[in-house]
Amino acid sequence: IINESPFLRAMITDIDNVEVKRLGSSFLYLKGAMSTNAPISVPADYLCHDEVDFSDSMTLTQYQSRLTHSEYKMKFKLSTPTIPGKGIDFEFQRSKRNFMMAKCNHCMHWFLPDYYEHVKIPGFTGDLREITKRNLHKYDYGNAVVICPHCGSKPDLSPENREWVCENPDEHHIAEGF
Repeated sequence: IINESPFLRAMITDIDNVEVKRLGSSFLYLKGAMSTNAPISVPADYLCHDEVDFSDSMTLTQYQSRLTHSEYKMKFKLSTPTIPGKGIDFEFQRSKRNFMMAKCNHCMHWFLPDYYEHVKIPGFTGDLREITKRNLHKYDYGNAVVICPHCGSKPDLSPENREWVCENPDEHHIAEGF
């Protein structure tokens, strides 16, 4: 990202290596989360954890302590959920939970698209869980579509027909989950 952006590239000063970059008077540390010595002695204002479910939880806790003296204490965590109640799913459950709703432009029905319920593959009438890497070539998956559960039409999923909706707006969470 830095190399592709003339603006960010111009901000790089005297430190520019794989793990640390200096942008003006700030430092960007790029560290892993599988080694418990990765977060040692690095104060931080903002933590961005990618693939939380595949990171060592003790290491993530150590990174959290790096925010202790920060005025900002900002965190951003993302991952594909793997185990209910663990990792990123645990974090999501402790947040204001936002879901991308879709509006069918045919019947105006709002729904939360569900892969197993609303995705249809032409000529396939079975359970989508039956499709594997070994038999994928037998199905016209390239022409799969989302179908409105109310009217059965193919909705236009353009941005104007989608909206983030919070499931629990009255709960007093600080974190926002999407």
